[in-house]
Formats: sequence, C-alpha cells, structure tokens
Amino acid sequence: MALSNYTELKAAVAQWMRRADLTAEIPDYITLAEKKIVKLLKIRGQETETTLTPVSGDSTVALPADFGSPIALWNTQDQPRSPLNQVLPQALEYDDDLGIPEYWAVDGSNIRFECRVDGAIPFALRYVKTFELSDINPTNFILAECPDVYLYGALTEGFLAVFDEQRASVWQGKFQAAIEVARTTGNDSKKNIALRTDMGAQRFNIYTGE
Repeated sequence: MALSNYTELKAAVAQWMRRADLTAEIPDYITLAEKKIVKLLKIRGQETETTLTPVSGDSTVALPADFGSPIALWNTQDQPRSPLNQVLPQALEYDDDLGIPEYWAVDGSNIRFECRVDGAIPFALRYVKTFELSDINPTNFILAECPDVYLYGALTEGFLAVFDEQRASVWQGKFQAAIEVARTTGNDSKKNIALRTDMGAQRFNIYTGE
C-alpha cells in the first residue's frame, strides 16, 4: 500500500488495525504519533521561500497551503528587493487607493496589504512550513522519506487506545527502530546535503535543522 500522503496513511492504519469502527479516531492516532516524532527527531521548522503575485487591484493574496509562520516578505519588483513591514492585522491601516504596499499582515489564510496593489507585483515570502499532516497539508518531508515512522507510530497509539498492549508493544518496537533509521538518515544528510542561504552554502540536517 502506498504511503505518500495523509489519506493513504489513514487508510494504511485502518487496514493494519483491522478495525472499521475506528475510522474517526485514526487522525488522533496520527497526531499523537506526530508529537512523539517531533520530539524524538528534534525536528525544527523548515524554512522555505515562494513567490506570491496578487491580482492587480486586490489587497490580499492567498498564503501557501503549507504555511506555518511568517519570516519576511519582499517586493521583488524592486532591485535589490525591498522588505515590507509586518504588522498585526488589527493594526493595519487600510486605504482603498491603488499603491505599492509597504505594510502587510497575516489575516486568516491570506496576506493583507494596507492598500490595493497597483499592478501584478511579485512578492517573495519566506516562511516556516507547517509540519502537521492534515487534509490541507497532506505530506511533509518525514512522510516522504520515512513513511514507516508515521505508520508504526500511529499503530502504536491506536493499539494503546483500544487497550491491546501486546500489539502496541510490537509496533512500539518497530517505531523505535524506524526512528533510529530516520536519525541515521538525518546524519547522512548533514554530511552530504548543502543548503544555499543568503550567507552562502552550508551543511544542513533536514531532521534537526542543524
């Protein structure tokens, strides 16, 4: 069975548990496992950057689906690109005129500017990606690289929830083994993967952020 996204993971947990009555509880098992994965692998937020181009005349632009928290926003029409000032949404003074934004705020699932954008201006958003799996955020780097970590962790939580300690113990052992493999993979990545940053290339561990 494929384990490339949240939907497939939920189906796999249901199949391995052989409990059709637990479908509604499976997301909770995955969430509980995820909390342990974050702690055991010492996962830090993964920074990334994307280009957002609002429609000319709009004062908002949608955030990426995997948005967790903001770092910075730049107007890339300027060269060199110029940073915008982030404020709280309730402090953003809105003007309905067309203009070049200087201020921005995260407002729900959108970025909101203090004015309507005059032209299709590209903005570069640097942000921390969300880690938690959901129907909106169906995958992350752990599920992509080590899907067994998620599956075994969720099965452990599931069998604990139904008081099947014998099976929970079996899957707990598999979960711990998968965690160790993931740590080894992270260490290898630290040696071999270079991440380009504004300060030049440096070695980076995708699991620990170091």
